[in-house]
Amino acid sequence: MVEKSSDYGEIKQRWLIVESEARKKSSIKQVNKQVEKQKEKASAALRKLSKQTFACDPDAKKALKKLSNSFKYHKINNIQYQKTAEYEQSGRPSKLANPTQINYRVTGELETKLEVI
Repeated sequence: MVEKSSDYGEIKQRWLIVESEARKKSSIKQVNKQVEKQKEKASAALRKLSKQTFACDPDAKKALKKLSNSFKYHKINNIQYQKTAEYEQSGRPSKLANPTQINYRVTGELETKLEVI
């Protein structure tokens, strides 16, 4: 319990701030609910990003950094950049075939930022 005093409209006021155990439990429950909701959204966004292809490695890194900065309670770990080749014809390419395009994909795992919570 904390006591604070203030003047409002030239009237002296005394405030008592009380923290209850029930309020504390409710607040913790609410924060946990928000963290779970954000985790679902972050997982969906990360899955969507992992399905995208990028023309170069810096583009993939830029997109991942932008996504990671948008998360409040989570961060991305175990980041991997995969290089994939595209060929003119569908199916298995021959050993002599040269790729027509090189694409990059990014994958990672979500981790909760405990220091923020």
